[in-house]
Amino acid sequence: MDKIKKPIKSFHDLDVYQGTYKAMLVVFKKVLPKLPKEEEYDLKNQLRRSSKAIPRLIKDDRNRLTADEKSSVT
Repeated sequence: MDKIKKPIKSFHDLDVYQGTYKAMLVVFKKVLPKLPKEEEYDLKNQLRRSSKAIPRLIKDDRNRLTADEKSSVT
């Protein structure tokens, strides 16, 4: 049986955003603490930035699309 989905009102409603946000939390809580101290400024920094970037880019793109949709209506 198909799951009934709510209408998308914001980027928080997007499955892809929810999945990437959860993945970001896994990186921060489980992966980063296990990396060696020597990787503090290289690998850890890159993982921090890249894991935060994916949900942020989805949010920014969704907000841009919403603004474009609003401007095309008026």
